[in-house]
Formats: sequence, C-alpha cells, structure tokens
Amino acid sequence: MTIATVISFYTNDFRFLKACIEEARLFSEAILIMVCDHFFDGSPENYALLEHAYRLFPDCQFIEYAFDPEVSYRAYTPYYPEHPHWRHEWANTSRWISYFFLPKACTHVLFLDVDEIVEGTRFKEWLATQELSSYAALSFAAHWYFREASNQATRQDDISLLVNRDALTPDHLWHSDERAGILIGVEGKKRYGIQGLDDRPLIHHYSWVRTEQELYKKFATWSHHWERPWQELTEKEYSGPFQGKDFIRGYTYHQVPPYFDPLSVAIPTFAPITWAEHCEKVKQFSHVIRVERKEMQRKEILACL
Repeated sequence: MTIATVISFYTNDFRFLKACIEEARLFSEAILIMVCDHFFDGSPENYALLEHAYRLFPDCQFIEYAFDPEVSYRAYTPYYPEHPHWRHEWANTSRWISYFFLPKACTHVLFLDVDEIVEGTRFKEWLATQELSSYAALSFAAHWYFREASNQATRQDDISLLVNRDALTPDHLWHSDERAGILIGVEGKKRYGIQGLDDRPLIHHYSWVRTEQELYKKFATWSHHWERPWQELTEKEYSGPFQGKDFIRGYTYHQVPPYFDPLSVAIPTFAPITWAEHCEKVKQFSHVIRVERKEMQRKEILACL
C-alpha cells in the first residue's frame, strides 16, 4: 500500500499546517496540499502568508486553483452561487482537482482537512497490521476539541477518509456531503469508526481550537455558513469562560493533556500583497502548480480518453 495524503488548506488554518504535514510525512508517499486563491465566500486570501507557507514546505506539492464566483469547475453542476450547497461545491473542488495530480504509484488516498492531525507513528503501526486492498473506503474515529486543546469531547466523531484508488472516480468527489458522500458513493466493502491498535482514535480534530476572530472568519467562509447564526453564537460563547458544552454539536468535554496545541503556534504577519502580485510571484515556486477551471476541464476530458 502506498498512500497519497491530500490536505485541504487555507490561511485561516495556518496554525495547523506544520503539525498536519509532519504527521502525514510519517506514513505518506506523497503529500498534496490543495489551496484556493480566495476564500469560499469570494474574499481574498492572505497571499503573503500563503507564500510563506509555500516557502516553509518545499518538499510538498501545493496545487493552487483559481476561484470563480459564478461558475463551478464541475461541468454539469446543479448548484449556483445563491444555493446553500455552493460552498460545498468549492470544498469538493479541492479534492476533485487533486484526483488528476495523484502519483501513479499510489494505491490509497487519505483526504484530510488541515485541522485534522493524525498521530503519524500510531497510524503507520496500524497500517502495518492491516490488509486493506479488499476495502473500498475507511473512515476514522477522531477526538474532537473546543476552545482549548485540553478540552476533549467525551464522544468521538468520524471525520477523515481513506479511499482505495481503484474504487474512486472523479464523480464521487462532487457529493454535496463531501467526504461522507464519497464514503456513501464508492462501491465495495467499507469500515467505519476505525481506531488504533490500542482502541483509541488515531486522529485529533482541532477545528474549533482557534481565537475568537479566527472562528468568525471560519464561520463566514465555511460550507455551513447558512445553517445557524454563527456570529451571534460565537459572541455569546466568548462572552465568558467555557461552560463545558460546545455550540456546534452540543458535545460535553473533559480535560486531557494536549497532543498538540494550535494556540501555541504563532502566526507571522507580513506586508499585504495583491492577488495580481501573487499570481506573478507564485510562478517562482517550483513545487506549486497553479490551475484554472478551463485547464482542469481539459484534464478531465483527457482522462476519459
């Protein structure tokens, strides 16, 4: 088995990038980091910080794709900018593009969001004991955290997805339920809620361990932005100390020693640069591929020939 790990990243998640990559290196033959040149609400990325990330990890393959506020990369999409699933379409675009850049030798693809930190050594040990060629897809139990890395939910949640490449097609990657939809869509044997050899989760989900301002940005740009009044809920949450239950899933929490603490990671600041300046500068990075919609549609057609 050879694993290509596909990591979805944007700069509001910079705190998690180094830990996610370093852990994935322990079991991955290749790491592809997918980046959109805008946030999914159409607001500009932090291009100076994005280029800093490119400089930090020259051994990773970054694939940066151009955002289009009106047209999906999917040739026949049922969604449009005002549709609730429009931003799911853009989250899926990252994984769909990655499909066309997977190394030929990889047999399995692990889809991660950058705020999902795998315990790389334990994951590698688990892999060494498994015969996974007969499985189409596997999902993994993850620890869930809120506000602080020491606040761990008393229940676990499936999040990350390992897919047999032979079972995967580009069409699977457009499901509106994103990775859960991929798991439903691929045909063949599946396993759910996988834990390590010691019956503990192999993955830590730190998406809600952020500053208050970073949470505002997440809620303004993520796929579920329309579901609840996230800004009001965040303001209420941060008006006082943590009360033991999160406002996203309603999980309860207990205290643990942190495996990794995102809030200990300093985020550097740089003089801002424009999107046009970035489009020129990105050409200097040999490990960064920049693509646009028409180019990807050509790749899709060629893959069918």
